[in-house]
Formats: sequence, C-alpha cells, structure tokens
Amino acid sequence: MQDRYPRRSLTYKTEPEWATDTADQMEEKFEILRRQIRMLGQIRKLLYHYDQLSKRYYDLVVGDDENPKRLKPVVASHKDAQDEESKSE
Repeated sequence: MQDRYPRRSLTYKTEPEWATDTADQMEEKFEILRRQIRMLGQIRKLLYHYDQLSKRYYDLVVGDDENPKRLKPVVASHKDAQDEESKSE
C-alpha cells in the first residue's frame, strides 16, 4: 500500500509519536477504502455498459416491427420460413 501522507512527510515532522502512529493506522484503513471505491467505480462502469448492450439487444430482437435493423426470427428450415412468410401476408 502506498500512503497518501507517509511518515516522512512534512505534515508529521512536528507531531508527537502517538499522533503519527494514529495517522499511519488511519492511512492504512483509508487506503483499503480507496481501493474499494475504485473497484466499485469499475463495477458501475461495467454495469452501465451491460445495461446499454442489453437495451440495444432488446431493441434489435423485441423492438417494433417497423425498425429496419430489427433482427428477423430464426427458423429451423426452409419450410418453416415459407410458413412464416405466409402468416405475415
């Protein structure tokens, strides 16, 4: 872990030993919290990206019939494709 305010910092030069020990302990705890915040930020970005992809997928697959980019349903055989076309007409 890299302390934000290491013991040799000018901030701690004039402080008593107990104060620098306490500050070191708190810095260790804060560093753990900073790591967790960074990880949560990455998770939020990935969740946002996933949400955008799922919305785009929904629009392509389930979206309105008038959308020219909408994916057509997958059919098992040529006969099924003809049945699908006859139903739509």
